[in-house]
Amino acid sequence: MRLQKYLSLCGFSSRREAEGLIKQGKIKVNQQVISQMGVQIEVGKDTVEAYGKQIVPPEKKIYLLLDKPANYLTTKKDPWQRPTVYQLLPKQYQHLFPVGRLDNDSEGLLLFTNDGDFTEKFLHPRYYHEKEYLVRYQSKIKSAFVDQLLKGIILEEGKAIADKVAIVDEYQLLIVLHQGFKRQIKRMAECCGYRVVGIKRVRLGKFPISKMKGHHWQLITKEDII
Repeated sequence: MRLQKYLSLCGFSSRREAEGLIKQGKIKVNQQVISQMGVQIEVGKDTVEAYGKQIVPPEKKIYLLLDKPANYLTTKKDPWQRPTVYQLLPKQYQHLFPVGRLDNDSEGLLLFTNDGDFTEKFLHPRYYHEKEYLVRYQSKIKSAFVDQLLKGIILEEGKAIADKVAIVDEYQLLIVLHQGFKRQIKRMAECCGYRVVGIKRVRLGKFPISKMKGHHWQLITKEDII
């Protein structure tokens, strides 16, 4: 098994993150630092370490949804001591990693897991896993703006397209995306002369925020999402 796949299956990181750690020389196999891609390991025989700790497969895959409030960073530690989403998780689940990100000022559904393989597939746009957002703008919404979101807007990473757009009122839209460009909704708005003043993720895959029933966090199954 490739080393980066093993790290992902162990829930230590996504495969992409694992590749970065390997290139940085942060991973050891049988006490030897690995810095090249393509290393194969034998599960149960080879010993894999990161930051001085042995990496072993978890006994059980865990999936936890958090209803993130605004003004919490999606990170484990912040050098400026700002609040992070991990302060909202029970201690026994603080080893999980987030599936994607929500900006500091955004709110709504944020998934945590130790299933790196699931994370990789859920975030990749080719699998078309939907994410739905309630978005509020500073100025009134015109039909031309909605048309442009559906037609697509060229960003640095490529063409950003909203899969579905529904008008809630003069200032709010429901937007469905399967892409995951950084700050995609805000950047698409800026390209059209609009300013976003609020974002709430109200659905992740099949799971709507209404199923949280007022809970701050909730354990779910993989099938609840995909």
